[in-house]
Amino acid sequence: MDPNDSLENDSLDADEFPLHRVVARIYTYWFDIPLYSLVPFITERLLLETDFVNEANNAERMAQLVNGEPRLRGRVYVPKVYRELSSKRVMTAEWIEGVRLWDKEHLTKPWKGRWRQGSPGCGGAPLDPPRQEEVAEIVRSNLPNEKLKPNRDWWKGQDGDGGLGLSLKAVMTEMIDLFSAQMFLWGYVHCDPHPGNIFIRRLPSGKPELVLIDHGLYVHMKPEFRHQYSLFWKSLMTFDNKTIGEIVQSWGVNNADIFASVRRLLQYSSHVKHLFRDHMVIFGNEICDCATPSLHSNCPIT
Repeated sequence: MDPNDSLENDSLDADEFPLHRVVARIYTYWFDIPLYSLVPFITERLLLETDFVNEANNAERMAQLVNGEPRLRGRVYVPKVYRELSSKRVMTAEWIEGVRLWDKEHLTKPWKGRWRQGSPGCGGAPLDPPRQEEVAEIVRSNLPNEKLKPNRDWWKGQDGDGGLGLSLKAVMTEMIDLFSAQMFLWGYVHCDPHPGNIFIRRLPSGKPELVLIDHGLYVHMKPEFRHQYSLFWKSLMTFDNKTIGEIVQSWGVNNADIFASVRRLLQYSSHVKHLFRDHMVIFGNEICDCATPSLHSNCPIT
């Protein structure tokens, strides 16, 4: 396939996505939430997901934001995009070695690599390339089950039973720090953060490095909405029904009671109250709207 091919003649029509219209109409009627008004936005997002130039732009912008934030730089990594090999229909990006976020076993098993050595590719370190003679032999022999990628599992030890030796708490702290920054610091949010889109690597320091992939879908959050969103969650945790109603009504949601189900999942106690206080603090007329205070330069907790 020619990477210079264009989608100009192959663009998808919005009418090719009828199911989300039906579902939005049903939810609008059933829950009294104006989801149907979001149909044009959802349609636009679905079409953008088929545009790999858009994805490349998103990836490079997120990499710039991460590298410009000292508290995330060196902890979060976004794969490089090779523009010369990419187009609207094809995107070529850096190969990533790592452990998926859902693989708790290999995240936590003891590290069997060398001291002060990170896992393959950490920090953007070059990976050892495949041996050309082996690749040529596989291609010549037409061996479909053979892998062109060299084995890079040395960090698991000779018995293959090792892992990254990381703390799950440290891994999830990086996850929370990254998405807190996206929501409350930058207002630029990755919308597909399922565990398959997140790799974890081990840095030479023994700390985790989070690799974020699949940048096809982002949303922009205006400062006013970011403030409302943080206040919304604070109000949920503190059972401030009046504020919840005011906020969701401004979003066009008349049935504020639907959010009660969120509260029922939490046992309200002094522990929850104090925990939440430590993460969202009101001072003056401004909310320290960050799930992790260390990411907010004006946060009085830091």
